[in-house]
Amino acid sequence: MAELDTTLIEPYEKNVDLNNEMIKSWLIPSLIATSCCCPPIGAIGLIFSAKTNCLIEKGDLQKAKKYSYYAKVLCLISLISMLILVISYIIIGIQTDFGKIAIF
Repeated sequence: MAELDTTLIEPYEKNVDLNNEMIKSWLIPSLIATSCCCPPIGAIGLIFSAKTNCLIEKGDLQKAKKYSYYAKVLCLISLISMLILVISYIIIGIQTDFGKIAIF
């Protein structure tokens, strides 16, 4: 019988740290945060998520886990800041009747 080729399984095992936890890079949420929520904070999160992927490839899982955490926190900060901005806009809009008061 032919032997099973396990080369496709190896990349998925690279991002598992010593506690058998998967290290998530947060690349897609960082892209969404950069384009939709708060671009400056999302861009920094995008940098950390890209560094996470590089560190996983190098095998430095401890630093990759730290950078993954930073990317996660920055994505959440970006999302929360956007929600605060939208809620503030709605509250101010309700108080001013959404711009029906003419300044002129």
